[in-house]
Amino acid sequence: MRILSSITLVCVLGFSSFGMADEISDLTAKAEAGDASAQYSLGMMYATGEGVPQNYQQAVYWWQKAAERGKAAAQFDLGVMYANGEGVTQDFVQAHKWWNIASTNGHQKAREYRGSLANEMTPGQITEAQRLAKEWMESHQ
Repeated sequence: MRILSSITLVCVLGFSSFGMADEISDLTAKAEAGDASAQYSLGMMYATGEGVPQNYQQAVYWWQKAAERGKAAAQFDLGVMYANGEGVTQDFVQAHKWWNIASTNGHQKAREYRGSLANEMTPGQITEAQRLAKEWMESHQ
């Protein structure tokens, strides 16, 4: 009986992993075609290691694509990655920039995080982050 249970478990796990592989393949195809929601979701999967090996660089890659398409959640998460130095070199100016952009796009938490981060930055860094955010928004209208 124990062998039968093990075989059943292997079959169930095998089928579910094939299902996950198909789901990831479909999501990747949509993301590569420019679907911002798919790009964001794929970035989240890489950030958390859900269904794929955890890879912060890949998370940043997909969130960058979604952010370019105006996805505020991706803009916020890019700020988190820059603030923490996950998948990118830690850069408070870039974190502040992305939280400025996300905040402008209605992401409430971005405002809070931006305010907290500003306490760790020089006035010159804040000015630079604001300039970069303004330039980015002007080029993405």
